[in-house]
Amino acid sequence: MHFLKKTGLLILLTVTLLVSPLSWAATPTALLAKQDYLYDAFFKLETVDLIGRGNDQLVVLGRDYTGQRISVQLLSWANGDLVSEWESPNLIAERPVAMAAGAPLPTGEQVILVLTQKHLYLYTYQNERITLFDQIYHALSPFDLSVADLDGDGIDELLIVNLGKRMANYDEKVVDVYRLDGHELRKLGSSPLLGNIRCLVGGDLDGDGRAEVVVESGLSYRAGTFTLLRWEPAEARLVPAIKGQKLLSSLALGMQVVSEGKKRALLYTADGWGRLNFFQVEKDKFLSSRPEYSFPNGLVGVAAGDLDGDGRIEGVVAGHPNNLMVFSIDIPEETALLEEITVEGSAQPEAVAAVEMSPETGAGGEMIPEENGEITGSGAEPGKEGGKRAESAGGEEAASTEGEKGNPPAAVPGAKSETGSAIAGSGGEARTGDHEEQAAVAKTEETTKEESGITISGEVEVTVEW
Repeated sequence: MHFLKKTGLLILLTVTLLVSPLSWAATPTALLAKQDYLYDAFFKLETVDLIGRGNDQLVVLGRDYTGQRISVQLLSWANGDLVSEWESPNLIAERPVAMAAGAPLPTGEQVILVLTQKHLYLYTYQNERITLFDQIYHALSPFDLSVADLDGDGIDELLIVNLGKRMANYDEKVVDVYRLDGHELRKLGSSPLLGNIRCLVGGDLDGDGRAEVVVESGLSYRAGTFTLLRWEPAEARLVPAIKGQKLLSSLALGMQVVSEGKKRALLYTADGWGRLNFFQVEKDKFLSSRPEYSFPNGLVGVAAGDLDGDGRIEGVVAGHPNNLMVFSIDIPEETALLEEITVEGSAQPEAVAAVEMSPETGAGGEMIPEENGEITGSGAEPGKEGGKRAESAGGEEAASTEGEKGNPPAAVPGAKSETGSAIAGSGGEARTGDHEEQAAVAKTEETTKEESGITISGEVEVTVEW
């Protein structure tokens, strides 16, 4: 009997080591897979029906290092492929750059917003072409940008991550809320200090018609804290309402709030270990809505929309450094029982990434001025924090460092460096930078599996070749 128990335990250990690491997540069905596509590195993805064809287009922000180019492109789906229909001017002189898409105008039309260290550019579709609708000068030092309708009036507010307070080893950041007021930006309110914000998104997660704001904050490449904030108009501030810790095994490099038909919207998170998770806000908690998806490369961005006009949602992820995949999203007809996710320290592997730290870098890795300037303009009215329409889009040289937003280190299975997100460690904060791409490394993962009340631990060596 003792021999049988030992034999059974040995078999269980072997199965755990061989099967468990491979069964954490499923790989979705790819509709399109691109490698070495468009740029040397992707920073962010969005979907928007800018052209008004009844289906969404994909908006991408990326950088070409060989050509010294940072730009935004609009891609449409045609005959099973993505076709570029428009590209912005080169924004390399105004880096770092953030991008979002939404409806911030009173007309309700869809807009591509591009926020640089000098200007906010608004692009719309008019007379069968994409044109520059407005450009607004500002004096901020922004880290990230998103848009969402916080008060339910049908007009999106701008959510801008700004410097809140400099600490010894990292920067405390805040989310400031702005609204477009003519050709100016008007500040409505702000959040409290939220730590080192690395990812930002806005969307209606609880179905009340008003969008919430979700940020992920943390240090280095480690998994961070998710905070959901709600807008309180009477107090003119964003108020933290829900916190979630250890939701992921690595830092989130991309997030999107996606409305899946009649179902309540979900929070999609793309992390450095190449995993796409789906969360729903229920009972003041972030709950897992369905099994995660797994990809061969660490992820740096995620978006979702009806790209082909068939009424179904397609997902899009950007993998390190410049891979793109369009895939089908299997939406269950009935939502399964939700689970509260807790990732303990050793239950999931931590990301391995060689990250160069710079204490004073911002979005795109640029040097952040000491002051957190308000938006200014020669014609700003008293009481408004807005800037007049800029006369020109360029000409001034933006401050920069070698920590530029760029090629992150190569990933181990699901591991990804900090593209599109602020990363801070003991040496300070660094946005995506001009780091030389590191070789893929082998990772020894501690795996724990509980079977029939028995906890088995072991080591599995995983090697990724590109």
